[in-house]
Amino acid sequence: MDVPEPTPELAAWDLGRGETAVLSFALEHPDWTAILDDGAARKCAITFGVKVKGSLAIVILAQKRGLIPQAKQLLYAMQEAGLRLDEKTILQVLKETLDEDW
Repeated sequence: MDVPEPTPELAAWDLGRGETAVLSFALEHPDWTAILDDGAARKCAITFGVKVKGSLAIVILAQKRGLIPQAKQLLYAMQEAGLRLDEKTILQVLKETLDEDW
């Protein structure tokens, strides 16, 4: 799939190359949901009316749908790979959605 050039309004947010590409694509495909973890990129998505989810939500959905055996294991691996997720948020979301402890 080709990624369209960012609009001047999107480029003005001065996001990273990856976040800008995701948002450019999502703006051209309004039925899609952007997967973004960066706070500024998420704010930008909301400003432009783009549906957005983060990595944590995707992992929770994957376990709920039986695609992975345990969210916690994948989240640990993602952290080891460099993904920065707030520990407090992970703890709260795991407990509330899957009744798991971190």
